[in-house]
Amino acid sequence: MTGSEKLGAITTINSLVITATATGSQLATSLQVNNVYVDNSTNALAFDGLIYQALIPGSGSYVYTMATGNAGTGTPLTSDGAGGKIEIDTVLKSMWDNYRLSPDTMWVNSQEALNISRKILAGSQIAAQRFVFETAQDLMGGGIMVRTYLNRFSMQGGSVVDIRVHPNMPAGTILMTTKILPYPLAGVGNVVQIRTRQDYYQIEWPLRTRKYEYGVYADEVLQNYFPPSLALITNIGNG
Repeated sequence: MTGSEKLGAITTINSLVITATATGSQLATSLQVNNVYVDNSTNALAFDGLIYQALIPGSGSYVYTMATGNAGTGTPLTSDGAGGKIEIDTVLKSMWDNYRLSPDTMWVNSQEALNISRKILAGSQIAAQRFVFETAQDLMGGGIMVRTYLNRFSMQGGSVVDIRVHPNMPAGTILMTTKILPYPLAGVGNVVQIRTRQDYYQIEWPLRTRKYEYGVYADEVLQNYFPPSLALITNIGNG
């Protein structure tokens, strides 16, 4: 019924299986302002993040979108049987072949951190894996987490990409960033940086009512001098 639509689900891939009427509590009418629906997916007072910059057409960033697969399930990362991931290696190879770039950090959600660790450890028995053991008296810990990934496409013949869990990285997405370019750019010290005109500051506004009013502000912008230094794998199924 018009005006009674509800938010039924949130998905991190491009498909969803609906088997029953939505039972959520947020109505579509809550998005209206003066009877006009408002898009709250962006904020005019906040700069665009790295994911958005990578997705802009013509940015030069490599974007790998996983196949749709089964509705509601999607397509997870594929093991190569040798301790690696086919999709990750495809991205790393493309960055090297096109720009001679070797990313240094892979930003993931907790879901991808867990799935990557499980799939690498569940690879073939002859998988090329590296284990670092530390011993201490009366100490034993359980659980294994893959913290780095070997990039086979670099000047060093093999470089290490750190895998880091980011609190705001959406599930089903992996972002790769590069700190150092193999060729200099005049006047550019950092590939990505925050340019700040005024850091966080607080203003206590004069009393107008019995309410205590104050504001916290920052005047800054995100600078990305070379968007091809970014790469994105998206629409990753959980598994």
